[in-house]
Amino acid sequence: MFKGSGLVASPVEERARYVYALSEELSRTINDIDGVLSARVHVVLPKNDLLRQDATPSSASVFIRHASNAKLSALLPQIKMLVANSIEGLSYDKVAVVFVPVERTQHEVSVTPAAASHESTRFVSAPIAIGAGGALGVLGILSCVLLSVRGGQLRQSWRKLMNRGSGASKPAVQSVGKKLSSDAK
Repeated sequence: MFKGSGLVASPVEERARYVYALSEELSRTINDIDGVLSARVHVVLPKNDLLRQDATPSSASVFIRHASNAKLSALLPQIKMLVANSIEGLSYDKVAVVFVPVERTQHEVSVTPAAASHESTRFVSAPIAIGAGGALGVLGILSCVLLSVRGGQLRQSWRKLMNRGSGASKPAVQSVGKKLSSDAK
């Protein structure tokens, strides 16, 4: 949604991402309430200048589609408090909540796209996570095997190099040693 144009995000981009993430997280939290079919939270965080006296207050609007048999209106104070306490500078009075009851037939309740996609992601995400973890495990094991094989090859090359070097220098060391011992006598 927010494609970066450069290496560093501008303050406007960062602010837009922050407001969007805040709205999405609050929507997701409200969606988890029993009886809620869908929820949207729209947050307004005005860009107030610290030097101005007449600052515009923050506000939020919450749209909740719910099953008609769910009595969510009793949760109105808790929902408003949740939103107001989640956003800096937002007062309880500046949160508006709209409830939209939806009559659902038995067929719609059993097979809803939102519920089906939500349930399918639960079952699909677990094998994907296991598959990704398994793939990383296999990659780690292969890396260890390759490093150990390569390390063995390097050790053999080092030994050959050292044996060549020590073999060539033995006669020179022995002759120097003999000369020193003969000079000492």
